[in-house]
Amino acid sequence: MKTILLVEDDLAVQETISDYFSMKTSYKVVTAEDGEIAMDQIMNGPPDLILLDVLLPRVNGLAFLQNLRKTEKAKDIPVIFMSGEMIDETDKKLGLELGAVGYFEKPIDFHALLEQVNSILSGK
Repeated sequence: MKTILLVEDDLAVQETISDYFSMKTSYKVVTAEDGEIAMDQIMNGPPDLILLDVLLPRVNGLAFLQNLRKTEKAKDIPVIFMSGEMIDETDKKLGLELGAVGYFEKPIDFHALLEQVNSILSGK
């Protein structure tokens, strides 16, 4: 079973995305409220894909991705950014340069997100 790590500090968004994937897929979704918790979970067992909010407490999504890419155990995990706030194009570009494979604005188009996740995970 493929595992998705959802790094999202808004518990309602966490629940909505988790429920959607539970209903539509056989993927296991695990959650983390911030980058520190997420990194601990990754070290205990890397997921197949990460859905990453850009605006997080303590460590923002861009800094988290930068650290992730320096971590041997996790550097190749595909990451899809999500943001509820309009981030500027520089941040979006930086995220993609750091290796994010996609970017979705909230509210999330779940069908499009699921298509991208399926495409990525079917190639693994």
